[in-house]
Amino acid sequence: METEPEPYVRLETLRQLHQAVADLNTARSLADTLQTVSERVTREVRSQLLTDGTH
Repeated sequence: METEPEPYVRLETLRQLHQAVADLNTARSLADTLQTVSERVTREVRSQLLTDGTH
C-alpha cells in the first residue's frame, strides 16, 4: 500500500492561521465573531492586492 506524501505548508501560512484562530477565540458573541472574520478577510484581501501590485 502506497502512502501519499504529506503536503508542504509554509511556516508563514501556519503563523497566519494561528493568528486567525487566536483572533476568533477572543470573540465573545456572534457579532464579535463576524466582525473579526470581516476584518481578517479585508486585511488579507488588501495584503494580496498590494503584493500582486494590482491596487
